[in-house]
Amino acid sequence: MRYAQRLVICTLVSTLVVIGAAVAPALAIIYGSDDRKEIYEFAPQLEWTTPIGSAAALMDPGNIDASDPTDVTFNAPTLADSFGLCPSERFGSQPTPGFCSGFLIEGDRIVTAGHCVENDECQDTAFVFDYKMVSEGVRDTITTDDIYGCRSVLTHIYVNGDDFAIVELDRPVAGIAPALVRRGGLFEYAPEGPGIAVLGHPYGILLKIADNAVAQDGDVDYFLGNVDTFGGNSGSGVFHSESKELVGILVRGNNDWQDNGTCNESVVCPDSGCIPPAGEGLEEAVRSNFLAPWVSPRCGDGLCDPGEDEFSCPADCPQDSDYDLHPDVTDNCPFAPNPVQTNVDGDPLGDACDCDPGNGDAWQAPGEVPDLRVFYDSATGWTELTWSPPAEPGATSVAYDTLRSDVPSDFDAAALCLESNDGVDLSSEDWAGNPPAGAVVYYVVRAENVCPLDGTGPVGWDSRHKPRTARACP
Repeated sequence: MRYAQRLVICTLVSTLVVIGAAVAPALAIIYGSDDRKEIYEFAPQLEWTTPIGSAAALMDPGNIDASDPTDVTFNAPTLADSFGLCPSERFGSQPTPGFCSGFLIEGDRIVTAGHCVENDECQDTAFVFDYKMVSEGVRDTITTDDIYGCRSVLTHIYVNGDDFAIVELDRPVAGIAPALVRRGGLFEYAPEGPGIAVLGHPYGILLKIADNAVAQDGDVDYFLGNVDTFGGNSGSGVFHSESKELVGILVRGNNDWQDNGTCNESVVCPDSGCIPPAGEGLEEAVRSNFLAPWVSPRCGDGLCDPGEDEFSCPADCPQDSDYDLHPDVTDNCPFAPNPVQTNVDGDPLGDACDCDPGNGDAWQAPGEVPDLRVFYDSATGWTELTWSPPAEPGATSVAYDTLRSDVPSDFDAAALCLESNDGVDLSSEDWAGNPPAGAVVYYVVRAENVCPLDGTGPVGWDSRHKPRTARACP
Protein backbone atom coordinates (compact mmCIF):
# COMPACT_ATOMS: atom_id res chain seq x y z
CA MET A 1 0.00 0.00 0.00
CA ARG A 2 1.39 3.38 -1.00
CA TYR A 3 1.31 6.16 1.58
CA ALA A 4 1.10 9.75 0.43
CA GLN A 5 3.65 12.31 1.59
CA ARG A 6 2.49 14.26 4.62
CA LEU A 7 1.97 17.99 4.13
CA VAL A 8 3.91 19.49 7.03
CA ILE A 9 2.34 22.54 8.67
CA CYS A 10 4.77 24.47 10.85
CA THR A 11 3.66 27.08 13.37
CA LEU A 12 6.83 29.05 14.01
CA VAL A 13 6.44 30.34 17.54
CA SER A 14 8.07 28.97 20.69
CA THR A 15 7.06 25.42 19.73
CA LEU A 16 6.63 23.52 16.49
CA VAL A 17 3.38 21.85 15.46
CA VAL A 18 3.47 19.21 12.70
CA ILE A 19 0.13 18.05 11.36
CA GLY A 20 -0.70 15.46 8.67
CA ALA A 21 -2.87 16.62 5.80
CA ALA A 22 -6.53 16.07 6.59
CA VAL A 23 -8.88 14.02 4.40
CA ALA A 24 -12.51 15.02 3.96
CA PRO A 25 -14.95 12.34 5.06
CA ALA A 26 -17.24 10.75 2.50
CA LEU A 27 -20.07 12.84 1.15
CA ALA A 28 -21.96 12.02 -2.00
CA ILE A 29 -24.46 12.88 -4.67
CA ILE A 30 -26.87 11.67 -7.37
CA TYR A 31 -25.27 10.85 -10.73
CA GLY A 32 -27.82 10.83 -13.55
CA SER A 33 -30.94 9.19 -12.08
CA ASP A 34 -31.28 8.16 -8.44
CA ASP A 35 -30.57 4.40 -8.43
CA ARG A 36 -30.96 3.80 -4.67
CA LYS A 37 -33.39 0.99 -3.87
CA GLU A 38 -34.82 -0.67 -0.81
CA ILE A 39 -33.50 -4.19 -0.49
CA TYR A 40 -36.90 -5.80 -1.11
CA GLU A 41 -37.24 -3.79 -4.35
CA PHE A 42 -34.02 -5.11 -5.80
CA ALA A 43 -34.89 -7.71 -8.45
CA PRO A 44 -31.68 -9.87 -8.36
CA GLN A 45 -31.86 -10.09 -4.56
CA LEU A 46 -31.14 -13.84 -4.36
CA GLU A 47 -27.78 -13.32 -6.09
CA TRP A 48 -26.95 -10.63 -3.53
CA THR A 49 -27.88 -12.59 -0.39
CA THR A 50 -24.31 -12.70 0.97
CA PRO A 51 -23.43 -9.03 0.34
CA ILE A 52 -26.75 -7.83 1.76
CA GLY A 53 -26.46 -10.00 4.85
CA SER A 54 -22.91 -8.84 5.58
CA ALA A 55 -23.84 -5.12 5.70
CA ALA A 56 -23.88 -3.39 9.08
CA ALA A 57 -24.87 0.07 10.28
CA LEU A 58 -22.57 1.85 12.75
CA MET A 59 -24.68 3.49 15.45
CA ASP A 60 -24.38 5.40 18.69
CA PRO A 61 -25.74 3.01 21.37
CA GLY A 62 -27.83 5.90 22.67
CA ASN A 63 -29.96 5.65 19.53
CA ILE A 64 -30.86 2.02 20.28
CA ASP A 65 -33.82 1.05 22.48
CA ALA A 66 -33.37 -2.58 23.53
CA SER A 67 -35.98 -2.55 26.28
CA ASP A 68 -37.62 -5.39 24.34
CA PRO A 69 -34.66 -7.63 23.37
CA THR A 70 -36.81 -9.43 20.79
CA ASP A 71 -37.86 -6.26 18.97
CA VAL A 72 -35.26 -3.50 19.16
CA THR A 73 -36.32 0.00 18.11
CA PHE A 74 -34.31 3.10 17.24
CA ASN A 75 -34.48 6.70 18.46
CA ALA A 76 -33.40 9.29 15.92
CA PRO A 77 -34.91 12.18 13.94
CA THR A 78 -36.05 11.56 10.39
CA LEU A 79 -33.82 12.29 7.42
CA ALA A 80 -36.06 15.20 6.40
CA ASP A 81 -35.98 16.76 9.87
CA SER A 82 -32.23 16.27 10.27
CA PHE A 83 -31.35 18.11 7.07
CA GLY A 84 -34.35 20.32 6.30
CA LEU A 85 -35.15 18.39 3.14
CA CYS A 86 -37.72 19.27 0.55
CA PRO A 87 -40.87 17.09 0.52
CA SER A 88 -39.82 15.67 -2.86
CA GLU A 89 -36.63 14.11 -1.44
CA ARG A 90 -36.70 10.32 -1.18
CA PHE A 91 -36.61 8.43 2.13
CA GLY A 92 -37.24 11.63 4.11
CA SER A 93 -39.50 9.88 6.63
CA GLN A 94 -36.90 7.25 7.61
CA PRO A 95 -35.04 7.70 10.92
CA THR A 96 -31.27 8.30 11.01
CA PRO A 97 -29.81 6.29 13.93
CA GLY A 98 -26.60 5.39 12.05
CA PHE A 99 -23.56 7.47 11.18
CA CYS A 100 -21.47 5.14 8.97
CA SER A 101 -21.58 1.78 7.20
CA GLY A 102 -19.47 -1.36 7.43
CA PHE A 103 -19.14 -4.93 6.18
CA LEU A 104 -18.43 -8.29 7.73
CA ILE A 105 -15.27 -9.75 6.16
CA GLU A 106 -14.56 -12.58 8.66
CA GLY A 107 -16.48 -14.19 11.49
CA ASP A 108 -15.75 -11.36 13.94
CA ARG A 109 -14.22 -8.64 11.73
CA ILE A 110 -15.85 -5.57 10.25
CA VAL A 111 -14.27 -3.20 7.74
CA THR A 112 -15.30 0.45 7.56
CA ALA A 113 -13.79 3.84 6.68
CA GLY A 114 -11.01 5.08 8.94
CA HIS A 115 -12.78 8.38 9.65
CA CYS A 116 -15.74 6.41 11.06
CA VAL A 117 -13.65 5.08 13.96
CA GLU A 118 -11.86 7.81 15.87
CA ASN A 119 -8.66 7.50 17.89
CA ASP A 120 -8.28 3.80 17.09
CA GLU A 121 -11.17 3.06 19.46
CA CYS A 122 -14.79 2.07 18.95
CA GLN A 123 -16.12 1.02 22.35
CA ASP A 124 -18.91 3.58 21.97
CA THR A 125 -20.04 2.19 18.62
CA ALA A 126 -22.68 -0.49 18.00
CA PHE A 127 -22.67 -2.59 14.83
CA VAL A 128 -26.22 -3.47 13.75
CA PHE A 129 -27.04 -6.08 11.10
CA ASP A 130 -30.35 -6.49 9.19
CA TYR A 131 -31.32 -2.82 9.52
CA LYS A 132 -33.37 -2.93 6.31
CA MET A 133 -36.90 -2.94 4.88
CA VAL A 134 -38.37 -6.38 4.07
CA SER A 135 -41.51 -5.08 2.36
CA GLU A 136 -43.24 -1.75 1.82
CA GLY A 137 -43.53 -0.02 5.18
CA VAL A 138 -42.17 -3.02 7.12
CA ARG A 139 -38.73 -3.04 8.72
CA ASP A 140 -36.90 -6.28 9.46
CA THR A 141 -37.24 -7.32 13.10
CA ILE A 142 -33.98 -6.76 14.97
CA THR A 143 -33.12 -8.44 18.24
CA THR A 144 -30.19 -7.89 20.56
CA ASP A 145 -28.56 -10.87 18.85
CA ASP A 146 -28.21 -8.70 15.73
CA ILE A 147 -26.27 -5.99 17.61
CA TYR A 148 -22.55 -6.26 18.29
CA GLY A 149 -20.00 -4.24 20.20
CA CYS A 150 -16.32 -3.53 19.59
CA ARG A 151 -13.53 -5.52 21.19
CA SER A 152 -10.65 -3.68 19.50
CA VAL A 153 -9.49 -1.85 16.37
CA LEU A 154 -7.12 -4.20 14.55
CA THR A 155 -5.85 -1.61 12.07
CA HIS A 156 -6.69 2.03 11.50
CA ILE A 157 -5.45 4.37 8.74
CA TYR A 158 -6.81 7.87 8.16
CA VAL A 159 -4.24 10.15 6.54
CA ASN A 160 -3.45 11.53 3.07
CA GLY A 161 -6.12 9.61 1.17
CA ASP A 162 -5.70 6.25 2.93
CA ASP A 163 -8.90 5.78 4.90
CA PHE A 164 -9.94 2.44 6.38
CA ALA A 165 -10.27 0.53 9.63
CA ILE A 166 -10.76 -3.11 10.60
CA VAL A 167 -12.67 -3.74 13.81
CA GLU A 168 -12.77 -6.89 15.91
CA LEU A 169 -16.32 -7.38 17.23
CA ASP A 170 -17.12 -8.48 20.76
CA ARG A 171 -18.14 -11.94 19.51
CA PRO A 172 -18.36 -13.91 16.24
CA VAL A 173 -21.34 -12.98 14.09
CA ALA A 174 -23.88 -15.80 14.05
CA GLY A 175 -25.82 -16.86 10.96
CA ILE A 176 -24.26 -14.36 8.55
CA ALA A 177 -21.75 -15.19 5.83
CA PRO A 178 -18.90 -12.67 5.33
CA ALA A 179 -18.66 -10.76 2.08
CA LEU A 180 -16.48 -12.31 -0.62
CA VAL A 181 -13.45 -10.05 -0.77
CA ARG A 182 -11.37 -9.45 -3.88
CA ARG A 183 -7.90 -9.77 -2.32
CA GLY A 184 -5.78 -9.10 -5.41
CA GLY A 185 -5.89 -8.46 -9.14
CA LEU A 186 -7.41 -5.22 -10.37
CA PHE A 187 -10.80 -5.34 -12.05
CA GLU A 188 -11.40 -3.19 -15.13
CA TYR A 189 -12.32 0.42 -14.41
CA ALA A 190 -13.68 1.66 -17.72
CA PRO A 191 -17.18 2.90 -18.62
CA GLU A 192 -17.70 -0.19 -20.78
CA GLY A 193 -16.34 -2.51 -18.06
CA PRO A 194 -18.25 -4.48 -15.40
CA GLY A 195 -20.68 -2.49 -13.28
CA ILE A 196 -20.44 -1.77 -9.57
CA ALA A 197 -23.04 -1.39 -6.84
CA VAL A 198 -22.86 0.04 -3.31
CA LEU A 199 -24.57 -1.36 -0.22
CA GLY A 200 -24.79 0.90 2.81
CA HIS A 201 -26.74 3.26 5.03
CA PRO A 202 -26.94 6.77 3.52
CA TYR A 203 -27.12 9.21 6.43
CA GLY A 204 -27.77 6.30 8.77
CA ILE A 205 -31.15 5.30 7.32
CA LEU A 206 -32.18 1.76 6.41
CA LEU A 207 -29.92 -0.27 4.12
CA LYS A 208 -29.99 0.72 0.44
CA ILE A 209 -28.43 -0.69 -2.69
CA ALA A 210 -27.32 1.73 -5.41
CA ASP A 211 -26.52 -0.05 -8.68
CA ASN A 212 -26.27 0.89 -12.38
CA ALA A 213 -22.85 2.45 -11.75
CA VAL A 214 -19.41 1.93 -13.25
CA ALA A 215 -15.86 2.52 -12.08
CA GLN A 216 -14.41 5.13 -14.41
CA ASP A 217 -10.88 5.88 -13.24
CA GLY A 218 -8.35 4.89 -10.61
CA ASP A 219 -4.96 3.48 -9.75
CA VAL A 220 -3.60 0.56 -7.73
CA ASP A 221 -4.88 2.00 -4.42
CA TYR A 222 -8.28 3.49 -5.19
CA PHE A 223 -10.87 3.96 -7.92
CA LEU A 224 -13.69 6.37 -8.80
CA GLY A 225 -17.32 5.61 -9.58
CA ASN A 226 -20.63 7.34 -10.29
CA VAL A 227 -22.44 5.66 -7.39
CA ASP A 228 -25.43 7.38 -5.77
CA THR A 229 -24.30 7.61 -2.15
CA PHE A 230 -24.58 10.08 0.72
CA GLY A 231 -22.84 10.87 3.98
CA GLY A 232 -23.33 7.80 6.16
CA ASN A 233 -22.31 5.64 3.21
CA SER A 234 -18.73 6.06 4.42
CA GLY A 235 -17.48 2.51 4.88
CA SER A 236 -20.06 1.07 2.47
CA GLY A 237 -19.02 -1.91 0.40
CA VAL A 238 -18.52 -1.41 -3.33
CA PHE A 239 -19.37 -4.68 -5.08
CA HIS A 240 -18.61 -6.07 -8.53
CA SER A 241 -21.99 -6.43 -10.21
CA GLU A 242 -21.10 -9.75 -11.87
CA SER A 243 -18.97 -11.63 -9.32
CA LYS A 244 -20.66 -10.03 -6.25
CA GLU A 245 -17.17 -9.60 -4.77
CA LEU A 246 -16.29 -6.73 -2.47
CA VAL A 247 -13.87 -4.65 -4.57
CA GLY A 248 -13.73 -1.40 -2.61
CA ILE A 249 -14.70 0.63 0.45
CA LEU A 250 -16.43 3.97 -0.17
CA VAL A 251 -14.57 6.77 1.61
CA ARG A 252 -15.07 10.18 -0.10
CA GLY A 253 -17.28 12.13 -2.47
CA ASN A 254 -19.02 15.37 -3.37
CA ASN A 255 -21.50 17.49 -1.41
CA ASP A 256 -25.00 16.04 -0.95
CA TRP A 257 -27.45 18.89 -0.62
CA GLN A 258 -28.12 22.31 -2.10
CA ASP A 259 -30.40 24.99 -0.64
CA ASN A 260 -33.10 26.08 -3.06
CA GLY A 261 -34.11 28.96 -0.76
CA THR A 262 -36.78 27.15 1.24
CA CYS A 263 -35.42 23.61 1.75
CA ASN A 264 -32.53 21.34 0.81
CA GLU A 265 -32.56 19.07 -2.23
CA SER A 266 -30.12 16.55 -3.66
CA VAL A 267 -27.32 17.77 -5.89
CA VAL A 268 -27.52 16.02 -9.26
CA CYS A 269 -24.54 15.61 -11.57
CA PRO A 270 -24.08 13.85 -14.93
CA ASP A 271 -23.08 10.18 -14.92
CA SER A 272 -19.69 11.30 -16.20
CA GLY A 273 -19.02 13.25 -12.97
CA CYS A 274 -19.58 16.61 -11.32
CA ILE A 275 -18.14 19.89 -12.49
CA PRO A 276 -17.82 23.00 -10.27
CA PRO A 277 -19.69 24.51 -8.53
CA ALA A 278 -21.83 21.38 -7.95
CA GLY A 279 -18.74 19.34 -7.09
CA GLU A 280 -15.72 17.80 -8.73
CA GLY A 281 -15.36 14.37 -10.29
CA LEU A 282 -16.83 11.18 -8.85
CA GLU A 283 -17.05 9.20 -5.60
CA GLU A 284 -13.86 7.54 -4.32
CA ALA A 285 -13.32 4.03 -2.98
CA VAL A 286 -10.22 2.42 -1.49
CA ARG A 287 -9.49 -0.87 -3.25
CA SER A 288 -10.24 -4.06 -1.36
CA ASN A 289 -6.78 -5.61 -1.85
CA PHE A 290 -5.60 -3.88 1.34
CA LEU A 291 -7.79 -6.43 3.17
CA ALA A 292 -5.71 -9.41 1.98
CA PRO A 293 -3.90 -10.01 5.32
CA TRP A 294 -7.20 -9.95 7.22
CA VAL A 295 -9.30 -12.28 5.08
CA SER A 296 -9.08 -16.05 4.66
CA PRO A 297 -7.71 -17.07 1.22
CA ARG A 298 -10.05 -18.63 -1.32
CA CYS A 299 -9.56 -19.71 -4.90
CA GLY A 300 -10.70 -16.95 -7.22
CA ASP A 301 -9.90 -14.02 -4.91
CA GLY A 302 -7.15 -12.68 -7.18
CA LEU A 303 -4.12 -13.82 -5.13
CA CYS A 304 -2.05 -16.95 -5.59
CA ASP A 305 -1.75 -18.10 -1.98
CA PRO A 306 0.39 -20.88 -0.46
CA GLY A 307 -1.17 -24.21 -1.36
CA GLU A 308 -2.62 -22.85 -4.61
CA ASP A 309 -1.01 -23.34 -8.01
CA GLU A 310 -1.89 -23.19 -11.69
CA PHE A 311 -3.53 -26.61 -11.41
CA SER A 312 -5.53 -26.29 -8.17
CA CYS A 313 -6.48 -22.65 -8.73
CA PRO A 314 -5.85 -21.44 -12.29
CA ALA A 315 -8.01 -18.36 -11.61
CA ASP A 316 -5.32 -16.97 -9.27
CA CYS A 317 -2.05 -18.66 -10.17
CA PRO A 318 0.08 -17.33 -11.52
CA GLN A 319 -0.98 -13.70 -11.27
CA ASP A 320 -0.07 -12.01 -14.55
CA SER A 321 -1.34 -8.42 -14.56
CA ASP A 322 -0.19 -7.60 -18.11
CA TYR A 323 -1.09 -11.01 -19.62
CA ASP A 324 2.33 -11.52 -21.21
CA LEU A 325 2.69 -15.06 -19.77
CA HIS A 326 5.22 -13.93 -17.15
CA PRO A 327 3.95 -13.98 -13.53
CA ASP A 328 4.20 -10.65 -11.73
CA VAL A 329 6.65 -12.06 -9.20
CA THR A 330 9.25 -12.67 -11.94
CA ASP A 331 8.15 -10.16 -14.62
CA ASN A 332 10.66 -7.32 -15.05
CA CYS A 333 7.74 -5.11 -16.20
CA PRO A 334 4.65 -6.44 -14.36
CA PHE A 335 2.25 -3.89 -15.84
CA ALA A 336 3.65 -3.54 -19.39
CA PRO A 337 3.53 -6.51 -21.78
CA ASN A 338 7.09 -7.66 -22.55
CA PRO A 339 6.99 -11.35 -23.49
CA VAL A 340 10.72 -11.47 -24.37
CA GLN A 341 11.75 -9.84 -21.06
CA THR A 342 14.43 -7.76 -22.79
CA ASN A 343 16.58 -5.72 -20.37
CA VAL A 344 19.58 -4.35 -22.26
CA ASP A 345 21.05 -2.24 -19.46
CA GLY A 346 20.50 -4.80 -16.68
CA ASP A 347 18.81 -2.42 -14.23
CA PRO A 348 15.70 -3.36 -12.18
CA LEU A 349 13.17 -2.79 -15.02
CA GLY A 350 12.91 -4.30 -18.47
CA ASP A 351 13.05 -2.26 -21.64
CA ALA A 352 9.23 -2.18 -22.01
CA CYS A 353 8.85 0.07 -18.95
CA ASP A 354 12.37 1.50 -18.48
CA CYS A 355 12.56 5.30 -18.75
CA ASP A 356 16.05 5.01 -20.26
CA PRO A 357 16.61 1.45 -21.59
CA GLY A 358 20.26 2.08 -22.45
CA ASN A 359 21.27 3.55 -19.09
CA GLY A 360 21.72 1.17 -16.16
CA ASP A 361 21.70 4.09 -13.69
CA ALA A 362 18.04 5.08 -14.28
CA TRP A 363 14.85 3.10 -14.88
CA GLN A 364 11.81 5.08 -13.64
CA ALA A 365 10.76 8.37 -12.04
CA PRO A 366 11.37 8.43 -8.29
CA GLY A 367 8.62 7.80 -5.78
CA GLU A 368 7.32 10.10 -3.09
CA VAL A 369 9.64 11.43 -0.39
CA PRO A 370 8.56 10.04 3.01
CA ASP A 371 9.10 11.00 6.65
CA LEU A 372 9.41 14.77 6.23
CA ARG A 373 10.31 16.27 9.63
CA VAL A 374 10.91 19.84 10.74
CA PHE A 375 13.06 21.25 13.56
CA TYR A 376 12.65 24.90 14.54
CA ASP A 377 15.05 26.71 16.87
CA SER A 378 13.03 29.46 18.55
CA ALA A 379 16.20 31.16 19.85
CA THR A 380 17.78 31.69 16.42
CA GLY A 381 14.81 31.35 14.06
CA TRP A 382 16.65 28.61 12.20
CA THR A 383 14.55 25.82 10.63
CA GLU A 384 15.88 22.46 9.46
CA LEU A 385 13.99 19.90 7.37
CA THR A 386 14.99 16.25 7.11
CA TRP A 387 13.46 13.34 5.22
CA SER A 388 14.02 9.78 4.09
CA PRO A 389 14.80 8.72 0.51
CA PRO A 390 11.87 7.43 -1.57
CA ALA A 391 11.22 3.70 -1.34
CA GLU A 392 11.47 3.60 -5.15
CA PRO A 393 14.34 5.93 -6.16
CA GLY A 394 14.14 4.84 -9.80
CA ALA A 395 17.86 5.50 -10.26
CA THR A 396 21.19 4.96 -8.55
CA SER A 397 21.29 8.64 -7.53
CA VAL A 398 18.47 10.95 -6.46
CA ALA A 399 18.44 14.72 -5.89
CA TYR A 400 15.83 16.82 -4.08
CA ASP A 401 13.90 20.09 -4.37
CA THR A 402 12.58 21.75 -1.19
CA LEU A 403 9.61 24.10 -1.57
CA ARG A 404 7.84 26.38 0.90
CA SER A 405 4.43 28.01 0.50
CA ASP A 406 2.16 30.24 2.56
CA VAL A 407 -0.88 28.62 0.87
CA PRO A 408 -1.50 24.90 1.49
CA SER A 409 -3.22 24.41 -1.87
CA ASP A 410 -0.63 26.25 -3.97
CA PHE A 411 2.93 25.05 -4.45
CA ASP A 412 3.09 26.69 -7.87
CA ALA A 413 2.82 30.49 -7.99
CA ALA A 414 2.84 30.91 -4.21
CA ALA A 415 5.84 28.66 -3.58
CA LEU A 416 9.47 29.48 -2.92
CA CYS A 417 12.25 27.05 -3.87
CA LEU A 418 14.50 26.81 -0.82
CA GLU A 419 16.85 24.35 -2.50
CA SER A 420 16.96 23.01 -6.02
CA ASN A 421 18.39 19.70 -7.20
CA ASP A 422 20.46 19.73 -4.03
CA GLY A 423 22.42 16.51 -4.35
CA VAL A 424 21.83 13.37 -2.35
CA ASP A 425 21.76 14.92 1.14
CA LEU A 426 18.54 14.39 3.09
CA SER A 427 18.20 17.81 4.73
CA SER A 428 17.44 21.41 3.93
CA GLU A 429 17.48 24.72 5.83
CA ASP A 430 15.22 27.75 6.14
CA TRP A 431 17.25 30.53 7.80
CA ALA A 432 16.40 32.97 10.59
CA GLY A 433 13.51 35.30 9.85
CA ASN A 434 12.36 33.22 6.87
CA PRO A 435 9.59 32.61 7.71
CA PRO A 436 9.05 35.06 10.58
CA ALA A 437 8.01 33.85 14.04
CA GLY A 438 4.28 33.23 14.29
CA ALA A 439 3.84 32.44 10.59
CA VAL A 440 2.20 29.26 9.32
CA VAL A 441 4.02 27.78 6.35
CA TYR A 442 3.91 24.55 4.37
CA TYR A 443 6.81 22.47 3.07
CA VAL A 444 7.10 19.69 0.50
CA VAL A 445 10.15 17.85 -0.78
CA ARG A 446 10.35 16.40 -4.28
CA ALA A 447 12.77 13.79 -5.55
CA GLU A 448 14.37 13.98 -9.00
CA ASN A 449 16.57 11.68 -11.05
CA VAL A 450 18.04 11.54 -14.55
CA CYS A 451 15.20 9.76 -16.37
CA PRO A 452 15.16 11.73 -19.63
CA LEU A 453 11.41 12.21 -20.14
CA ASP A 454 10.09 12.58 -16.60
CA GLY A 455 12.53 12.13 -13.77
CA THR A 456 10.44 14.22 -11.39
CA GLY A 457 8.75 12.56 -8.43
CA PRO A 458 5.36 13.47 -6.90
CA VAL A 459 4.71 15.93 -4.07
CA GLY A 460 1.84 14.10 -2.39
CA TRP A 461 -1.91 14.13 -2.74
CA ASP A 462 -4.59 16.55 -1.58
CA SER A 463 -7.63 15.63 0.53
CA ARG A 464 -9.48 14.27 -2.53
CA HIS A 465 -6.55 12.07 -3.49
CA LYS A 466 -5.68 14.34 -6.40
CA PRO A 467 -1.93 14.71 -7.08
CA ARG A 468 -0.52 18.04 -5.96
CA THR A 469 1.45 20.06 -8.49
CA ALA A 470 4.53 22.14 -7.72
CA ARG A 471 6.57 24.68 -9.63
CA ALA A 472 9.83 23.73 -11.28
CA CYS A 473 12.89 24.77 -9.31
CA PRO A 474 15.83 26.20 -11.29
